[in-house]
Amino acid sequence: MSNPKKLPDHSIEASGLKSEVDSNQCEKLKKQYGFNVDFNLFGYLLDAVLWYKSHKDIQAKRSVTEQITLLDELGERSNSLLECFDKLGYEERGKIIDRFGTHLDLEDIRYKLNALSMHSPIIAKELKENVSKDSKENNPLKNFLSRLAIIYELGTKCKPKCHYDDANTKYSGDFLEFTSEVLNEINEVHSNSAIGQVIIEVLKIHKVSK
Repeated sequence: MSNPKKLPDHSIEASGLKSEVDSNQCEKLKKQYGFNVDFNLFGYLLDAVLWYKSHKDIQAKRSVTEQITLLDELGERSNSLLECFDKLGYEERGKIIDRFGTHLDLEDIRYKLNALSMHSPIIAKELKENVSKDSKENNPLKNFLSRLAIIYELGTKCKPKCHYDDANTKYSGDFLEFTSEVLNEINEVHSNSAIGQVIIEVLKIHKVSK
């Protein structure tokens, strides 16, 4: 029986995030933005930041476009190997078995190559179709700010607000200021314009209280 695949250990990352999300700073934010005294802002922010950091790291390692390209290439190469495999005669197959032993199941290899050549392009196609549907999930920052909007409303009982201030040519609002402070706390640097635009998009679909 083969050993189960070892899952990644996030304990080190989680302990690092605890140092980024400071409990004392959370208490200051609660007072500054009118959070309920009993609201566990530290716990909510820690969960949200852990989600954001892990998904941001995954996306940084390989984008959806890169995954699609890789799967398409895997399908093409598997098909080429399958064509080459089918050209093997008894003599070539015999030499391969002599080298690796009878435990090497050539028909099983052919079956797996065929499966890869058929299913890799299908998976790539499904990814392409899901990119537009899951654009929010594929944007860790947007999803993170959406979570902050929920936390803000749950803790303050106020609707998160953000607007563009024409007089000062920048985005303003208590929620934007709260978001900016949280991002600064976890060493995320974004311009007022970048954060403001994402928040406006988030608030268009944000729903917590009726």
